[in-house]
Amino acid sequence: MKLKEYFIGFLVCLPFLSFGINNNDSIRNFFNNTNSDSLKIISGLELGDLNYETEPDTALFYYLKVLNFTQQKLKQSQSPFIVKKYAEALYSSGYIYNGQGNIKKALEYYYKSLKIRESINDTSGIAYSLLVIGNVFLSQGDTKKALESFIKCEKLFQLTNDNRGLSIIYNNLGYCYSYFQQNELAINYFKKCLELNNQNNDLTAIATSTNNIGMMYFNSKKYKEAIQYFEEAIEIIKQKDLSSCSIYLKNLGNTYLKLNNKKTAEKYFIESYTLAKQMGFPSTISSSSFALYEFYYAKNEYKKALNYFEEYVLMNDSINNETIQKASIQKQFQYEYEKKAAEDSVANAKANEIRDAQIAQQKSELKAKRNQQLALFGGVALVLVFAGFMYNRFKITQKQKLEIELAHQQLEEKNAEIIASIRYAKRIQDSLLTSQKYIERNINRLKNQTH
Repeated sequence: MKLKEYFIGFLVCLPFLSFGINNNDSIRNFFNNTNSDSLKIISGLELGDLNYETEPDTALFYYLKVLNFTQQKLKQSQSPFIVKKYAEALYSSGYIYNGQGNIKKALEYYYKSLKIRESINDTSGIAYSLLVIGNVFLSQGDTKKALESFIKCEKLFQLTNDNRGLSIIYNNLGYCYSYFQQNELAINYFKKCLELNNQNNDLTAIATSTNNIGMMYFNSKKYKEAIQYFEEAIEIIKQKDLSSCSIYLKNLGNTYLKLNNKKTAEKYFIESYTLAKQMGFPSTISSSSFALYEFYYAKNEYKKALNYFEEYVLMNDSINNETIQKASIQKQFQYEYEKKAAEDSVANAKANEIRDAQIAQQKSELKAKRNQQLALFGGVALVLVFAGFMYNRFKITQKQKLEIELAHQQLEEKNAEIIASIRYAKRIQDSLLTSQKYIERNINRLKNQTH
């Protein structure tokens, strides 16, 4: 990228750096109008990143825009920057496809990204590609393939000293080993994860890791150790996340139930349910309701058991309805995106038809524009030089003016002194003249007397 492009890009991005990059319209306008390939790619990916949580279809639209743009540029030049951003656009698009449930498409894009990152020895990029691929396998129930990806990830994150990546991978490895009932290995990885989370002082992550260790001890029937970790998790999270606290309380209740301490178990089940109701999250209410249903059913208190079972069913229906609603909204978003993509495709086809005829004209206009830009930058440079000269002259003039004013003030003081001296001399002279007249009158008087 030319120095001029960096400078222009900095000026355009300055408002985002000053006030936070949260203005979609401004960045979108920049994306649509910039002539810099690099800045177009960066702003397009930024638009995707800004929208991937709230408007994933909008995010996908811009990721694919960047993907197509970089793909075209790679036909002209294998620039390392373009190659890396092409891999990033593939990775980000795969992430959106995965969230939409299009697993086949997600894996296709993830593997393409991985292949490119391997070709350029992008160690960190390879690690994150393997991480998301492993997560897809894990979500699909293929824990064996997930574990293979995560083990590769662990080595790469260690090479790059990426503690954030290591924290995630240790957690995921813990889940995999717990699935295979290798509880000691699972505990080991969850403890490694907890150590990194403590270094980062991330309370939510610390509580999650602590709870996971408790679950491993619970599965190993080491209930006293499980209670210790559940209580620690509750203490950490109770002021921050009541939903998680509700889950940890339920786990603590289950542990006391295993110890046949029903009174304490009931206490924690009710606390879990109360917090869940307070938060109003259907999934948490469903979980705590089911725990109370099982508890009272085992005690032959069928009326209470039935009440909690009905709430459990009601919350499950609510969750299912929400899932259906989300799926419907997602379909609508997909329709809108495909419609917009089709419109863009038609527009691109029309543009291609007239592009050849415009190439010569565009070259001529580009040359003229470059000359204008050179003239403009030359003019700006001259203006800056002239402004510097004028500022320097202004400073000199100001200094001279101050010197003149000081001299003038000194002159006025001297004049005042001279005038005062003259006036004083005149007063002395006047007094002398008065005495002389007095003498002359006396002489004249004496002369007259003599005659």
